Amino acid sequence: MLREWYGLRSGPDGASSGRIWCEARIYAFPRPATEGIRQSISARLPDCEIRASAADELTVTGPARSADAPADLRVWREVLAEPSVQHACVLLRLTIEGPVVAMNGAAGDATQTFVLCGAPASGALLLKAMWSLRRDESMGLVYRLARWDAEAKLLDAFETYRGECRVGRAATAAVAAIHAFGEEGKHLFIARRDERKVMWLIRQKAEMPDDRGPAAFARRVGLPLAGAFGLIVIPTVFRAQFPLVFICLLAAGYLLWVAARIAWHKLNRVRSYHKRMRAALGKLFSKPTDYKLIDLSSDQTPTLLKSSAELEALGALHVCDLHIDTVNSVVAGSRIFAIGDATASLGLLRQTANLRYFPAKPIITLTTRFADGRRHSTTNHPIYRKQSRPNVTARCLPEEGGVDEVYARHRRHVDRLIAAGAVPCPPPTTVEQVLDRMRALHEEGREAWRRSPYSWGDALHDAFKVCRREYLAD
Repeated sequence: MLREWYGLRSGPDGASSGRIWCEARIYAFPRPATEGIRQSISARLPDCEIRASAADELTVTGPARSADAPADLRVWREVLAEPSVQHACVLLRLTIEGPVVAMNGAAGDATQTFVLCGAPASGALLLKAMWSLRRDESMGLVYRLARWDAEAKLLDAFETYRGECRVGRAATAAVAAIHAFGEEGKHLFIARRDERKVMWLIRQKAEMPDDRGPAAFARRVGLPLAGAFGLIVIPTVFRAQFPLVFICLLAAGYLLWVAARIAWHKLNRVRSYHKRMRAALGKLFSKPTDYKLIDLSSDQTPTLLKSSAELEALGALHVCDLHIDTVNSVVAGSRIFAIGDATASLGLLRQTANLRYFPAKPIITLTTRFADGRRHSTTNHPIYRKQSRPNVTARCLPEEGGVDEVYARHRRHVDRLIAAGAVPCPPPTTVEQVLDRMRALHEEGREAWRRSPYSWGDALHDAFKVCRREYLAD
């Protein structure tokens, strides 16, 4: 169906000039299994490219074919059937690239990728979500957390296509399916120059996940400001007449409005963080936390299996599994390990008020206590709040990392403290000890919240996604 749709947008001879290929991105698997997965799939798909496309991710790319021929689905089939990835996650991607008719009627090149996100299930796919991407894949960061608004329409269109294929030709079925899909069908395959214009407009209206840092904010505000300044200066330098002056000033006014709008949205985000985080943390520490002993041994969540296996590979001893029942209840289930002189806590963030994570996001924290009352922690995600307790130090990874990175960073700092004379306390190794330690930590957090609630500085760091420097010092 997708190839037929591309043929409708590419013109009479465009499909034969286009290319189509399949790839599978495997992630959320234990790091020690990486080379085994690579070798097994390479033996079954010798003509495919296998590479580490990101940390803890393998990408298997199949050979490209002409877009007027069926895609080579071996990549998908072999990856889904591979035993070593049955408890991992996959992104199955179908990419079509080639000429299309642009919005102005001229010819242009387009790249369109359709993504199926899910988990292998004995040769099949347990589908969790699907979405469409173009050459700029930044929207993929959005659709991994929020549902693509055309997902249901595409599935309905596919059912229409299958039904029409039973009684007629594929080309006729594709036309019926794209009509069932609706207006969005006109924008599935668009030329790259049109895509750049669309993405520019989107980035002016909304802050994308990769645009939250200070540099991106400065660029988004600075470009329209520079344009407005140039439009104001040009009439003065060249002594332009009234019509040109008016047009330049009108355009400059619009660019100033664009810059002001972007800045206002950012300030509003800072205010929103300040208001919501104070409310959420105040609610969290307003009541005691209830801890219940549970059993996560049958939980097949990929990130739970991955992180547990990596901790055990480092020599960690599993102590217990807990359900931490807070007022907010955002972390569903935690595993507690003892590793050397540290306690490792592995929590699973499955969803927030607005976002759903697949697979669950692992929250890894290693903590070592010392005989003089000091405590040092290392976590796998950036920290934006200012540290307010003098006897507590912490480090984090600026980019979310795995167990190996967290443990190595934690050991570096703990070993320095030990070399300076600090005496580490042994970690809790029984359920009772763990529960006593968790309750004490919650009370310490409540006291710290009373002394130093969430500040405007914390909100600024949160909104701009800038980790505080004290947590990055090496």
